Amino acid sequence: MTEFYLPYLIICALILDFILGESKTIPHPVVFFGRIISWADENYNDDSLSSSSRRIAGVMLALFLPGTVFILTLIIIKIAFFTGWLMGAIVTLYLAYTTLSARGLRDAAQRVYNALHRDDSAGAREALSHIVGRDTSNLGEPEIVRGAVETVAENSSDGVIAPLFYLIIGGVPLAMAYKAINTLDSMVGYKNDRFRDYGWASARLDDVVNFIPARLTAFLIVFSAWAVNFDWKGSFKITLRDGKNHPSPNAGYPESAVAGALGIQLGGLNYYPGRVEERPRIGDMVSPLEREHIKDTVQLMYGATIFMVLFGFMISIFFS
Repeated sequence: MTEFYLPYLIICALILDFILGESKTIPHPVVFFGRIISWADENYNDDSLSSSSRRIAGVMLALFLPGTVFILTLIIIKIAFFTGWLMGAIVTLYLAYTTLSARGLRDAAQRVYNALHRDDSAGAREALSHIVGRDTSNLGEPEIVRGAVETVAENSSDGVIAPLFYLIIGGVPLAMAYKAINTLDSMVGYKNDRFRDYGWASARLDDVVNFIPARLTAFLIVFSAWAVNFDWKGSFKITLRDGKNHPSPNAGYPESAVAGALGIQLGGLNYYPGRVEERPRIGDMVSPLEREHIKDTVQLMYGATIFMVLFGFMISIFFS
């Protein structure tokens, strides 16, 4: 795959994602990753094992899955191109498309917004419960909006900008390896009794691979805010001020950029099964949280995506 070819691959993959979203009829590699992770969890995350044994098993999984995915992806693409250029292009495009989830993220946020627009708070809470880990059963509209905005902001990095970043610097194999790491973190990267040791390596690896993309996403959102006439100066200011105000070393940066652009405040009390967590505040409450902020956040995500594609073209031209 040449540098000249890569930007057009990215554009086609984004178009495919925009048209199809997360299709239920097309096989998705993440399902395959999930099955491997579940199998490993059932067989190597046994309560009878010591803490150190479970941690070693988790380290091996965190290294084995992304490494294997990288090599297999490289082999599959080479075999596809060996059979013919068209087959190679189709397989490469399909794999690139599966690393992106902008349309899926937009659709999930839209379901929350549509329910609120119908004044269906119960429906909005139900829609939100599919995209957040917190308990949504007693949330009022401002907290529903906050949950949706935070999810779209955070996943603008994990689901869109980070895969594009790894596509640009390492092609489809590296983007697929990133997707495997992200899937590992979403399945075993929890600080509960079951995964505290076994999922430690996956969670730390996810933190490492998202370090640059999360901060890049924040500044792309600043540019997006400028382009769509939101408060880009506020976005930049709050990113620098509040980017670290989050339990995650990365998630606070895109959330801060969105909060500053929209003049809203994120963070606060989150209710989880069996516990309550109070997160640091992000942003200033210039405006109260309203349902339209969900659509505004999606707009900022798409703007950041466009700027990321332009960035990819510039990198391609510079190194060509």
